[in-house]
Amino acid sequence: MGVNPYFLAVNYQLSEQDYQKLRQLQKNTKLSRRRYRKVTVLVMSHHGFSVEMVQAALGLDDNTVRRYWGGYQDKGIDTYLADHYVPYMGKLTEEQEAKLAEHLDTNLYLDVKPIIAYVQEKYGVEYSESGMRDLLHRIGFTYKHT
Repeated sequence: MGVNPYFLAVNYQLSEQDYQKLRQLQKNTKLSRRRYRKVTVLVMSHHGFSVEMVQAALGLDDNTVRRYWGGYQDKGIDTYLADHYVPYMGKLTEEQEAKLAEHLDTNLYLDVKPIIAYVQEKYGVEYSESGMRDLLHRIGFTYKHT
């Protein structure tokens, strides 16, 4: 009977200083989910967990686990942790979203199509129907049958 590949550890070792830095970051409750995963991949790998176990525990694919470790090895801890990821912020500014919400509080729409037309006319921004529904949900509106 062969050895289960889930228990084959990869020899990834961190310096003691890097390990302590990562453990401190794991305790940070304000750490984004993305950064928490990046930190935890290194910590778990350091403790001898296999790539398969890390990916199963964190919901990542094996290429991502290996890429994270390679990024740490190539760039060092500080560059690896400098996450330059910029999430999608939407097409409207926060101020425009707030004004749209005010407008929707005082005007009743039965469908998203007229809202799309209003936003296009008022702000010069085009939305698809699904995109507008996503925006409306994000700013706190829900659809209700009349």
